[in-house]
Amino acid sequence: MSYSQAFGASNSTISQADADAKGLAKFNADGQSNANANGICTFYSVARSGSFTKNNCASGGTASSVSYSQAAGVSTSTISQADADSKGLTKFNTDGQANANANGICTFYSPAQSGNFTKNDCAPGGAGSTISFSQAAGAVTSNSSQADADYRGNIKFNQDGQYQVNTTGACYFRSKAISGSFVKNNCPAGSSPSTVPYYFNDGVIYSSISQADADNQAQALFNSQGQAYANSNGTCTYYNAAKSGQFTKNNCAAGGTGSTVTYTVAAGTYSSTTSQAAADALAQSAVNNNGQAYANSNGVCVFYNVMINPKFYKTDCPAGTTNPYVYYYVYAGTYQSTISQADADNKAWIEANTYGPAYANETGRCLNPGELEE
Repeated sequence: MSYSQAFGASNSTISQADADAKGLAKFNADGQSNANANGICTFYSVARSGSFTKNNCASGGTASSVSYSQAAGVSTSTISQADADSKGLTKFNTDGQANANANGICTFYSPAQSGNFTKNDCAPGGAGSTISFSQAAGAVTSNSSQADADYRGNIKFNQDGQYQVNTTGACYFRSKAISGSFVKNNCPAGSSPSTVPYYFNDGVIYSSISQADADNQAQALFNSQGQAYANSNGTCTYYNAAKSGQFTKNNCAAGGTGSTVTYTVAAGTYSSTTSQAAADALAQSAVNNNGQAYANSNGVCVFYNVMINPKFYKTDCPAGTTNPYVYYYVYAGTYQSTISQADADNKAWIEANTYGPAYANETGRCLNPGELEE
């Protein structure tokens, strides 16, 4: 503290220097006594350093720690060093926390996520494989908010998951549907093979190479299995050879003679998947069963005339002689008719009536008087 000494507080009979020396000694002694009596003792807080954790983060945030230093003498006390240090500590804690809250950061961590991702960079026609992908909690952080960490974490999850499946996944190409027909090729000689439809649904073959590879593999399998299927499920068909038989019409009216008709079953009319003999037997059975009816429907009845011998008289004898009679014969079977017996007989009578008179004039002998017919 400040201290003043009046002029002439000390004197000397020796010299000015001696007076000054005595005055200085007194000044120092009195000044110190005055300071000791009237001055105060000031204690200064010690220097401190430490870390403070930010404590004003929103829910979900993780606070950072911030280093803070306090210089010596920031706090003072006129009581004691302990009092100065206690004040300094209080200030250190208050200022350190305020500094941490003002300058620290709150870190928000994205949550753990898991899900499935499907490869989406396949060539046209390809179906991507699906993999499971997981992202650990905290893969993305934000100093803004939990919502921001969640949002950015979700973006990363989707990007990394899709990249992972596109990098490591496979593309599967599904074969297209195929349909066609195959001819059975293991039939015995003489038989006709059937044609059997065969088809594949789509997706019989999957290829991780290309659509063409899937389709080519499916086609090869289709050709192999289709022929085998036709050989197992198709039929061998035998067709009959031509069969014929002769049948006589047997439903003519009395006196009529039925004509003989040939009934034919054409080759290939009947078939059998058993044998050639079975197909031929069917045709022969048809001949046997249908031939007579066919003859009765399509044949004709022939009627032959009965024998007639009517008498015709000679008409050209001279006077005085007698005209004799002559028999004109039309033998049985000379005429025939497909109409009736009467029609056949009528034909015979037409001949007799037409030629009989001339025949009598030509062959008859005129009888002399009294001569009798022989």
